[in-house]
Amino acid sequence: MTNPFEDLQTAFSNVSGIDFTLAGIILGAILTVALLIALTWILGSDKRADNTTFLISAGLGIALSTAVGWFPIWIVIFVAIILVFIIVNPFGGRDTTE
Repeated sequence: MTNPFEDLQTAFSNVSGIDFTLAGIILGAILTVALLIALTWILGSDKRADNTTFLISAGLGIALSTAVGWFPIWIVIFVAIILVFIIVNPFGGRDTTE
């Protein structure tokens, strides 16, 4: 039995004429954005969704895309590094005026 996600990646690669790996990255990005929108809409409250809902949705989309084989592992590591820089804010200025 074949992997349906790999078959979809192959079909998308053949139809669009792009590389097999790039087709997987594009399909993974589409899945991640779709989950991001759907889960933010479902889990969000009446006001704008908070950062926790956004991070859970994005993390789930990236994890699912990696689990089915569309995202290589370096994308997960790269996104984790970017998230650490967003949370820690190492280049942010400190207000030292008193």
